[in-house]
This record gives sequence, C-alpha cells and structure tokens, in this order.
Amino acid sequence: MTDSRHIPLMNGGIWLAGLLILGCATAAQAQQGGGRILTTSSHPYWEVGALDQDLSTECARGNFNQIQPGRLKVVFNGSIGPAILGVATNQYNLYDPKAKAKVDTSYFFFRDKTGACEVYRFAKGEEQKKQGALPMDYSPYRSVIEDAYKGWKTDESVKNRPAPGR
Repeated sequence: MTDSRHIPLMNGGIWLAGLLILGCATAAQAQQGGGRILTTSSHPYWEVGALDQDLSTECARGNFNQIQPGRLKVVFNGSIGPAILGVATNQYNLYDPKAKAKVDTSYFFFRDKTGACEVYRFAKGEEQKKQGALPMDYSPYRSVIEDAYKGWKTDESVKNRPAPGR
C-alpha cells in the first residue's frame, strides 16, 4: 500500500480499528521481507499520536521496543517531519517485559533501539490534537508548515478504502 493517500490521523478511531485487525496477521505474512507499509502521509510524523515520555525512556533502555523493527510501518513523506515509524500493539510485534502496554492502543516508534527513541501512542477513543511543527510567528518555514497541515483532520482520502491487507 505505497500510495499517496494520507492517514486520516486518528479520525474517529477508524484507523486504529484497522491497525488492530491487521495486528492479527499471520506469522507468514509478517515475515515477508522488509516489512509492510500500513499507509503513507504527508503530515509531520509527530502527529501520529501523543508522545509518551515514559515509554520513550523505556524504549531507550531496551524495555519497550518492537520485536522486529519495521515489520509494520507508517511512512511520513511530507516536506516537514518526514520519517518512517514502526508500529506495534500489545498483541503485535511488541517487546514489553514490564507490561506497560495498554489494550486497544497502538504504539509508533521513531528511532527504535537507540538512545534517542521516541514512542507515540494512540488509543481507541482518544481525540487527536494538532501539535504543530515550529513556533509559527517567526518561522521562515511558516508557509511550508501551513501547507503540511492542509487537510488536517478533514482528510477523507482513505475513508472508503478496503481494510489493510486486502
């Protein structure tokens, strides 16, 4: 699914439900080379969910990580905040010996297995809040940032798309 469609950035939990269904993929599907791309987005990567400082610290310490980094990933390819984030849930591809993961929550890993790991989380029923990219008043990149957020929370491009993996 490497198309130019955008993530509906947690619009009503629909995307999370699709992710949880996909999390039940068979081991044979998960072992396909290079991992699977869940979707792509031109939004900044940090808008995928709330940054969890505690889980980020645990990630950096090796106590909350993906079992296989990049097995399932989301590609952010916009001009502001491009990145590839690995995805895990408490039932899919998550190493969590301290049992910190919550049910119905998706975890997104940026720089997993490094000392600079960032873990973003999104739970069913949470409302996504625009976090912004840079202080807007004095940024020379203001127009680029505003373009990156066009359509934020109104993106309907994946609303009628078949469930992942089909």
